[in-house]
Amino acid sequence: MPKRIAVLLTLLVVALGGACGDDETPQVSGKPVHDLSPGDCFVGRPFPPKDAAGQKRTVLLVAAVSCSKAHEKEVFAVFEHPAKPGGAFPGEDEVSKVAQDGCAERFEGYVGSPFGESDLQVAVIAPGPVPWDKDNDRRIVCTLQGIKALKGSKKAAGG
Repeated sequence: MPKRIAVLLTLLVVALGGACGDDETPQVSGKPVHDLSPGDCFVGRPFPPKDAAGQKRTVLLVAAVSCSKAHEKEVFAVFEHPAKPGGAFPGEDEVSKVAQDGCAERFEGYVGSPFGESDLQVAVIAPGPVPWDKDNDRRIVCTLQGIKALKGSKKAAGG
């Protein structure tokens, strides 16, 4: 059975901070998801800033950490969805397919071994309808994760 890639769409409720109570929001300063690049590591799931209502752009943050420390995810690729700017949101299934296929294609170039032969898993952060329409966000972030916490960069590690 082929390995699956998990896709997290940045949806309206999460992106605007309506889904998280104070007890669920990590007590860290975060790095905006749209500023992530290959080699960045973080813990936890993306979360809205405390002042999300005052943002001009739909923003989600991650708790960035050094890859030398225990971390849950490592960014290995970032790319734009090929849809033309200003086009309507194509639907979660289509965005998920492009994200899954694009991340699988880029996996070996970062890790050094094919996706199907690695113990590493892939999780994707992809735009949902609100960031797609409101911010013209087409950015897809591909991340590595393991069954246990990762330590050290997985770039060229062979997975």
